[in-house]
Amino acid sequence: MPLQQEFGWSTIVLSAAVSINLVLFDLMAPFAATGSMALVFAATIANTWFVTSRGLVIGILTAGSAGGQLVFLPFIAMIAQDPGWLLTG
Repeated sequence: MPLQQEFGWSTIVLSAAVSINLVLFDLMAPFAATGSMALVFAATIANTWFVTSRGLVIGILTAGSAGGQLVFLPFIAMIAQDPGWLLTG
């Protein structure tokens, strides 16, 4: 992993950081309008604004979320794996 190689951090340290991140994310999700609420948000929009095509609207909104991940995650992974990802002085 790039972080282990760059900083010499152990798997335990990285796992602890990810665990803390997930716990905080879970605790904050009910109060934040982020991606964690995407499916609930899609269902709310579909039920509020659309009568005849609710399933289609939920499908389009969910596909948009998944499509965004397909577009951006490979790019983010490429940046993270690049040996020069960390700006040094």
